[in-house]
Amino acid sequence: MNRLLSNTSWIMFGQIIQMAISFFVGILSTRYLGPSNYGVITYVASYVAFFSSIGLMGMDTVVVSRLVKDPDHDGEEVASAVALRTAVSTICMAAMIFVVAIVEKGNQMYLLVALLSGFELIFKAFGTIGFWYQYKLMSRRTAIADTIAFLIASAYRIYLLASHASLYGFAFYTSLIYLLEGIFYVTMFRKDCVHSIKADRTLCRELFHACIPYLVSGVMISLYTQVDRLMIKWITGSAEEVGYYSCAYVISNLVAFIPNSLALSARPVLLDLKSRQAPEYETRVTQVMAAMMWFSMLYSIFITITARWVVNLLYGEAYLEAVSPLRILVWVSLVENLTRIRDLWLIGADQSRFVTWFSVSGTLGNMILNAILIPVHGISGAAAATVITQLAVIIILPACFRETRQFAIDAVRALLLRQVHVRDLLKEVADGFRGRRKQA
Repeated sequence: MNRLLSNTSWIMFGQIIQMAISFFVGILSTRYLGPSNYGVITYVASYVAFFSSIGLMGMDTVVVSRLVKDPDHDGEEVASAVALRTAVSTICMAAMIFVVAIVEKGNQMYLLVALLSGFELIFKAFGTIGFWYQYKLMSRRTAIADTIAFLIASAYRIYLLASHASLYGFAFYTSLIYLLEGIFYVTMFRKDCVHSIKADRTLCRELFHACIPYLVSGVMISLYTQVDRLMIKWITGSAEEVGYYSCAYVISNLVAFIPNSLALSARPVLLDLKSRQAPEYETRVTQVMAAMMWFSMLYSIFITITARWVVNLLYGEAYLEAVSPLRILVWVSLVENLTRIRDLWLIGADQSRFVTWFSVSGTLGNMILNAILIPVHGISGAAAATVITQLAVIIILPACFRETRQFAIDAVRALLLRQVHVRDLLKEVADGFRGRRKQA
């Protein structure tokens, strides 16, 4: 528990620093760009996110699992994963620019934004090294590296604001973050990894085959989380509507780093418990989900009540159209953050084939719901489609199959705080923090 708390704390530390800076610099940038230009950047970012999921290839799940099973070849595993992901990401960047050129009929503004944003796909490949630090429960190092990269990139964005730069400079912002992180990660890994670091063709092939189910899942998950913005633009023809929706999405995920940090830190611990057939495995899964769901619920209630005030305070009257979709969209966090835990549970239960099935079903369902709801309810309809889809994919669909029903039961128990042993958990967490203070 001490190591889990320490690792989670460092991940959260980096995220809190980034959130605090983004809270100010990001808001200034959004206000400066206005709904139209902000809509263009976030619209193209949806394409980047979709192709990024292809470039990721589900390695966030597969690599950690392989490292747990074969720690003596961690250097080769990570190097092979980076090499494979770089090759795939390069192809993805070219494909993304081609798709944007076709959809936007060669519009030079969209093409240039896509090019500058698209470098993110290649630079992200080096983020694979971060999975090794998660596995080692050494996220302190990556948290510091991420924070430094973010600070430098934020200074770059402040310079853009001060110099009244065009939207093209802002389009490169995220790519710059991942470029800097990649440089830091490679430098650290060469010092910290004691085993041979080299890419191996055989390992690359093994990784590729192991990633296929999660690649399809990742693509489908990305599609049904990004398709709302794409379909808003396609159906309404307005980049401004995308800007309003993206504003709502940002606020709804403002504190998502907390449950995500917990999920990332819990992943190697839960995998180890499952591999040892530890009796407390199901209890730990339920406890992690309970913590994530109840935190998300409290935040959702707060935003639902204060949505208009929050949007006006952060983004100004120009973005008040985001209030209605925000009050709906914020509730998706209640189940959306469980995706990583669900996929991990499916691996442990040897039911990874359901990852693809659930993802494909979610994508098709979300597209159908968007096609029905957006013409009638606009961006609020897109928000409703997202919430319904996530609820179906995380809870309802797993409950329909005998092999995956236990996960749905665990999720419901987590929401109702059944078999969570709240008092014992709180005592354990308190003891863990006291132990950390004594060690300090």
